[in-house]
Amino acid sequence: AWALLLVKRALIFALTLGLPTFAGLAVIALADLIGFVLMVMLVLIIVRVIMSFVGSDSRHPVVPLIHQLTEPLLLPIRRRLSTAGGLDFSPVILMLAFALLQTLLVAPLLDFGLRIGMSAGVPG
Repeated sequence: AWALLLVKRALIFALTLGLPTFAGLAVIALADLIGFVLMVMLVLIIVRVIMSFVGSDSRHPVVPLIHQLTEPLLLPIRRRLSTAGGLDFSPVILMLAFALLQTLLVAPLLDFGLRIGMSAGVPG
């Protein structure tokens, strides 16, 4: 997945901004991969919340998969929080953490990758 993102970004750069450095492309592809994983996990958390509200069919093969992918992230938060009136706020906390990671990790990585990716050949 990382290599595919690397090739995608290289083509975009080559067509729009010129040839970037490999280091810049590697950092940008890493940021893209982290952002993609965060987005997929966010969608899975939202689907899990919706399934808990509507009472999903637990025999469907997707239901255990979603639980297996999200439970390791939700369980540590759930242990530290008490349920308020039977409501589980751990998905909300996790979604906020994902937004924080997107802002504090992915965006600066993309910016850093762009700066070092285009620094080749630029007089400084």
